[in-house]
Amino acid sequence: MYCSKKLSNSFEVCFRTHALLDQHLEGWNESLKELAFKSRKFIWEEMSYLERWWRDASAAKKESFINLVQNGELEIVGRGWVMNDEANSHYFAIIEQITEGNLWLNETCGVVPKNSWVIDLFGYSPTMAYLFRRMGFENMLIQRTHYELKKELALYRNLEFVWRQSWDAEETTDMFAHMMPFYSYDIPHTCGPEPAICFQFDFARTYGFTYERCPWGEYPQETTPENVKERALKLLDQYRKKSTLYRTNTLLIPLGDDFCYVTVDEAEAQFRNYQLLLDYINSDPDLIAEAKFGTLEDYFRTLREEADRVNYSRPNEIGSIEIGGFPSLSGDFFTYADRQQDYWSGYYVSRPFFKAVDRVLEQTLRGADMMMAFLLGHCQKPQCERLLTGFSYKLAAARRNLALFQRHDGVTGTAKDHVVNDYGVRMHIALQDLQIFMSKAVEVLLGIRHEKNEQNPSQFEAAQVRSKYDAQPVHKAMSAHEGTVQTVVIFNPLEQTRHEVVMVIVDRPEVTILDSNWTCVRSQISPEMQQHYSSKEDETLFSVDIVYTGKLRSPPLGLQTYYVANGFAGCEKATPAEVKWFVPSSNISCPKPYTCSRMEGEEAIISTRHQTLTFSMKDCYRELVIPMAAIMALLCL
Repeated sequence: MYCSKKLSNSFEVCFRTHALLDQHLEGWNESLKELAFKSRKFIWEEMSYLERWWRDASAAKKESFINLVQNGELEIVGRGWVMNDEANSHYFAIIEQITEGNLWLNETCGVVPKNSWVIDLFGYSPTMAYLFRRMGFENMLIQRTHYELKKELALYRNLEFVWRQSWDAEETTDMFAHMMPFYSYDIPHTCGPEPAICFQFDFARTYGFTYERCPWGEYPQETTPENVKERALKLLDQYRKKSTLYRTNTLLIPLGDDFCYVTVDEAEAQFRNYQLLLDYINSDPDLIAEAKFGTLEDYFRTLREEADRVNYSRPNEIGSIEIGGFPSLSGDFFTYADRQQDYWSGYYVSRPFFKAVDRVLEQTLRGADMMMAFLLGHCQKPQCERLLTGFSYKLAAARRNLALFQRHDGVTGTAKDHVVNDYGVRMHIALQDLQIFMSKAVEVLLGIRHEKNEQNPSQFEAAQVRSKYDAQPVHKAMSAHEGTVQTVVIFNPLEQTRHEVVMVIVDRPEVTILDSNWTCVRSQISPEMQQHYSSKEDETLFSVDIVYTGKLRSPPLGLQTYYVANGFAGCEKATPAEVKWFVPSSNISCPKPYTCSRMEGEEAIISTRHQTLTFSMKDCYRELVIPMAAIMALLCL
């Protein structure tokens, strides 16, 4: 039972399939009154949908659900908030989303899964296998890997292996992995190598449920006492053919798909027909086979027990002390291709705006979490505790919205537009809530006010703001009128001292920068240029000014205060930059207090100790020479 609708529907729309759990619990409770139905089993992946269902579930449904989990009839796999992507997601966000799902699951159901079900990603990273092992997982199942690689591994029966980090000589990172052998994870591609035959055993399609037409022309038929032998032998033949790709006599046959098991009738169609087929297989000793419903835990446990009894190791094969009889493998499974030369690599860069918002939300969430930890140790007064109580649920919501975007159709940018917009709105709300919390937390930590709560406004504002979910961030211009002093607080969430140049936007250039001891700080002021287009010609205007400070020091895990003053007699004002441009427009006036000139020659060169950048005055063509690793960002008018 694997919910996967986020590709085409938003989270709340997808949740409308909550009847999937409601009806199954009701049907299960009725069916389990009969001992024969005890064999029916499911797995569930992604805690986000489960938590959403749990909120509205009755006490009786919750109790039934927990009983099924504890009895092993329903296995929770993966324990993450979502099934995250492994190419675009940062390891910080991956750890956050798995932690969020695991904490909720453990607190709610008291279980800690040890099997991972990651079937729908577009390639796999060894980093994820490493994290799984460190998190206590024992087994993982993967599906979408290059089809040529699958053929190579299947040829030598190496589709089950021990995934090891390339730098690990001590075998401390070994993770047992099962790779599915065929094109997809739906029933036509899981029972055996011939999808036209396997399709005939997807019994939900018999009753006209929401599925596509059969591309092979032969639909499933109801299993009856008259045809059960013929149908069972045909199905078992596919099982035997599939088993030749693996080493052991234990075989996994997933029965499911996207948009599957939405109604009890659909589930009943699968269970009823398969029960007849399995009963026939088990009743004939000449077939030498035993087939039954099971969970992922049932499969891996049975396989490991067999591996303990039978030595499947091969001569000169590098194995593992984790589990005997299987080869070790190191490396990643990128780039994924499912057929011909159809490489799935576009999602590495698709929807770059939202990929960038994802990273901003990650760092903002980390900063907010650090401030929350400081406040928990700092706050003593009841008034201060109201701030913690008021924002704790918003921090949790922000964490879950970040986790939701790590889904393999979220951060990848592969979902439909309206789904991506839903992700964007959620992240935007999360950013706003976190910035409001951090601004109020700064006041409390600096001792400015202790009576702050969720409703009271803060005198601090974020340096960057976003007007809506799909807008670029804008730096807020700081008012620098004569005789005023503005406070800038820098928060360093890292465990080491940082020395960095800081940029501050001001509305006039006559400013001075001072540190918390009122000591002068060297700084430079530069104009911000904006291109304005009119009906006649374009004109470059100078709007606000940018102050670049010398390298400011911020202590580890601490706050550092600086001041932007206008009219402070004890310090020199920020040094105006020398402005040079090379644009065809002649409608450029040099603003005070800057000195401006036009660039001469055919090329302009910018150099540092690490790199030299040369670009043409005509077409802004750039040539970058980098003797050392470095990154440079330029704006070319």
